[in-house]
Amino acid sequence: MLELIFSIVLIVIGLVLPFLLFLVGKHFSSYKEEVLIWTLFYLVSAVIGLYLISKGVLLNYWLIQNGQLIGYIIFLLSILQITLLIIYIIYLFSRWAISFIKNPNPWSKIGLQANVTLQIMFLILFLIMPSMMFSLLYNIWAITSDQEYIMDTFDAFFYTFSINFSLPLTGVFVTFQHQVNSTGLLRTIQISQIITSKIIEFGVIGYIAANLGYLISSEKNSIQNRKRIRNQK
Repeated sequence: MLELIFSIVLIVIGLVLPFLLFLVGKHFSSYKEEVLIWTLFYLVSAVIGLYLISKGVLLNYWLIQNGQLIGYIIFLLSILQITLLIIYIIYLFSRWAISFIKNPNPWSKIGLQANVTLQIMFLILFLIMPSMMFSLLYNIWAITSDQEYIMDTFDAFFYTFSINFSLPLTGVFVTFQHQVNSTGLLRTIQISQIITSKIIEFGVIGYIAANLGYLISSEKNSIQNRKRIRNQK
């Protein structure tokens, strides 16, 4: 009984937490120099929310055995939550990018090495975050639907990562892909996953990569100018 109550609490927290954190971020993200950090914060909040939901569903034996309809509703709510959050993230980053281009780079104050390290960390996180979010959606689907094999969190992440980066699928991942191909909702989720990943890849990641190239190029030019000045002396 306690496990059942605990699972319900996890599901409710997982559904409510990203919304509450979104309100907190909405209040503080007016500071333009922190917008990228809050964008990452929104992604992390979505991952945490989905993780709590998936764990809550997995612990709820009644939901696994008899609650396909409720599980389906939870799945749809999770999809809606992530979709709205991603749309806002894209808008938020676009607004920040315009401001970033117009004004001096606030990261330049912390030095080149720290600046480059920070942006590489952002690159890695933005690469894996979409896979983490959608892997938890697949995990929830596998748990709440009547499947012979339930992918754990790591397997679901590997499957999603493989789809994003066109890695070959084998074994249970091929079986699950057949399930995706035969289920309209899962096909929609996979299309959304690919589109979202590409938007983040070409938008957010592309922008950070271009900025990294600019920083390194500027530093090389600065070093060459200093050498030229010393040689002239």
